[in-house]
Amino acid sequence: MTADEGDRFGALQALLGDVYAASLAVERPSMVLAALDAGLFEACGEPVARSALMLATTAAPDVVTAVLDALVVLDVLEPREGDLLVATETWRPFCTPDGRVLLRDALGLGEARARLLRHALSGRGWTSDEQDLVAVARGVTWNPGTDLAVHLRRRAAQNVPEIAAALDGGGRYLELGCGVGGALLALVRAFPSTTAVGVELAPELAALATRTATELGLADRVRIVVGDAGDFHDADGFDVCFWSQFFFPADSRAGALAAALAALRPGGVLVAPAPDVRLPHAGPYDDEARDNATERVLWATWRVPALTPDELVAEAVAAGFTSVRLASGAHVTTLVARAPA
Repeated sequence: MTADEGDRFGALQALLGDVYAASLAVERPSMVLAALDAGLFEACGEPVARSALMLATTAAPDVVTAVLDALVVLDVLEPREGDLLVATETWRPFCTPDGRVLLRDALGLGEARARLLRHALSGRGWTSDEQDLVAVARGVTWNPGTDLAVHLRRRAAQNVPEIAAALDGGGRYLELGCGVGGALLALVRAFPSTTAVGVELAPELAALATRTATELGLADRVRIVVGDAGDFHDADGFDVCFWSQFFFPADSRAGALAAALAALRPGGVLVAPAPDVRLPHAGPYDDEARDNATERVLWATWRVPALTPDELVAEAVAAGFTSVRLASGAHVTTLVARAPA
């Protein structure tokens, strides 16, 4: 082996070491998700005997032992005296009922995104797998059955005073692209006097949203419509419309905005998330740039244009909305616009 070949081989070994370390970061959430699915994780908020955990699942004892050992090595569980196990301080909050629900959705989203990214160049559409479709829809929003989701939805609405005022006053709320209804149902719980309609193209997601509304006791205040947002019509009008714009392909956007404008009462408010997805021309790249680069791959797969906030403003203006502005919240920038009075 020449010195040059040795240098290349050494560089390859170092790179493989980095790849292996990254694979461990992927294995940890997968292991936690497996433990959640098997019913092992929920008891670990307090010290629990290994023997009790062995009885919590129908899996083979040697498999359960191996999983518990792996969770200890991965710093998810820590051993205590007397063969007890408990979740580490970092993971313990997720052992609560709300925490388990939110963790499951977040981990499911991560696994679905990984599969979608691997298929990005294969020509497969993101709706080709119902499991991934549901996982993405659940993971990109807060689970409406949790108190945290209700708190966050109310706080987000209060960042735009005209929205909070309309909903506190019993205003009607429309969501175009409601998915499984996470944001919509949490908002209805946060504003007890409001009623809402969600429009969703995917029947699987709409069915889940309807079922969740019933489970939460909201069926009398929420209606889920299956269909294209561009075809939606409601003669009674709405005070607020939320547009999930980052799930709308280029050829559907003008129709969705036209339907939103027609559905809003004079002076009604349109809101839409407006993340800044611009990438720097050169490195070094921070975590936000890396996340944006990944999002752009998914959006390109879904045929959704990666618009900057300013481009989204221009899109709303071209659709006929007035008083268009950007409102900055704690974690996201929001487009706010009004239907002509």
